[in-house]
Amino acid sequence: MQLTTPVAKGYGRSLIVAVAVQIFLLLLGILALDGGQLAQWVIYSIVIYWVMALLVIVRRSSSTTTGDLIAIRYGFIFILVGIVCSTSLWWAITGQSSGR
Repeated sequence: MQLTTPVAKGYGRSLIVAVAVQIFLLLLGILALDGGQLAQWVIYSIVIYWVMALLVIVRRSSSTTTGDLIAIRYGFIFILVGIVCSTSLWWAITGQSSGR
């Protein structure tokens, strides 16, 4: 019984880029003077991204597609933009000025 799954080498570069972007934006979010809101958005995005990335890697571990590599490399940015837009829309609908 094999407990490890062979992962294609194409994922490595995309994961390195994604981790670098996540670290940079997390540091930027921590340093922002907005009461921690940007840091919360980045942390939520990181969690959602890694769930998505693990699903993609597990489901297509041996054969990668161009779409998979784009999702792994740039998916975090799209998730972060989606979270920021959806919470801003929610605040506008409910009449809140921020998430507090």
